Amino acid sequence: MLRVLRRWLWLIIIIVVVTELALWLGLRSADPVYAATVSLQISTPQRENVAAYDEYRSISLRDEITIAINNFVELLQSNEVRLRVIDRLSLSDEDGNYTITAEQVRDTDFINITVEAQTPILAAEIANTHNDIAIAYYGELRAKSTTAEKNFFAEQLQVAKEEFRTAENTLADFRTQNGIYSLENKLSAQERLLEQLQLERDQLLLGRSSIVATTDGTSTLDTTNPIADVDKLIAQRMKELDQYTALAPQYNILTQNVEQVRESYLHLLSKYSEAELKVTAVQAANFIQVIKPAYAPAESESSWPKLAILALAGSLGLGIILSFFLQYILSFKGVAAPKSDHKTSSHRKRSKHKPYSDDSEQVPIAVYEFENDFIKTKAS
Repeated sequence: MLRVLRRWLWLIIIIVVVTELALWLGLRSADPVYAATVSLQISTPQRENVAAYDEYRSISLRDEITIAINNFVELLQSNEVRLRVIDRLSLSDEDGNYTITAEQVRDTDFINITVEAQTPILAAEIANTHNDIAIAYYGELRAKSTTAEKNFFAEQLQVAKEEFRTAENTLADFRTQNGIYSLENKLSAQERLLEQLQLERDQLLLGRSSIVATTDGTSTLDTTNPIADVDKLIAQRMKELDQYTALAPQYNILTQNVEQVRESYLHLLSKYSEAELKVTAVQAANFIQVIKPAYAPAESESSWPKLAILALAGSLGLGIILSFFLQYILSFKGVAAPKSDHKTSSHRKRSKHKPYSDDSEQVPIAVYEFENDFIKTKAS
């Protein structure tokens, strides 16, 4: 193997030099590229859904951050964001073909967004604009589900509002028809009135034996019967109390219906208000913060060292493979001889050395030597 490499070393050197020279000339003739970087920090995103009732998180905060980073990086490199950047900055076709990469800092929540463009100012402007549009677009997409929930709550709120109005009107009609506002207060007033009438009747019974003086000086018992009048009032109040008591079941149903509909309406109203606030918060995407904006780079971004190493490795490999291939071709041609000479030498060898037959052909010794060299090369 070393013998082959020493023999074809000049060819390997030429291939390496030509490759590196071609790479250098290509990079020298190419337009300079400037890179600007924006640094971001992504924290735990707020939940975009508005639950109708309380619920627990089914995912850890660490996983939520990881998912948010992956989604944002995917969205950052989308064609929609690029088209919005081109439209906002009015970029030409050449300037719009910029390169953007996003890389997460290991074991952190920080992301570095790098944009490569033809001028330093353009690179910084595109990097900052692309980042702003990507954040806004990400918030817009995350807010779609919240907006749909807000619209759902708005529809349900209108239904609950109509039910609440119907229930209140039914209760108001019931109160108007029966001349009451609060049945509880009406029953309490009737009970207090009955207690007063009963107390007054008892007092009249105690003073029934009083004597009323006549104009002629004689005295007789009072012929009036105030107790009967009080009894009539008591009977009347008892009848009214029975009427109000009979209204209690229907009244309670109506009031309970109003309270239930009111609670449902207020619950939907609170959820609708929460959804409105959450739409604004989710669209803002405040969990993505710019740590360091992009600034115009002072120097162009050079990829010469990396490309030079790759070109060196590739050219060395190509030179080595080509050397062994040429060595094989030359060795094969060197051992080939005319058929007549080959037969003559074969007859001579057969006459001196057995066990070759007269009809067989002896393999050239150079071929064996080449095969041995090739086997040793592979072994080394």
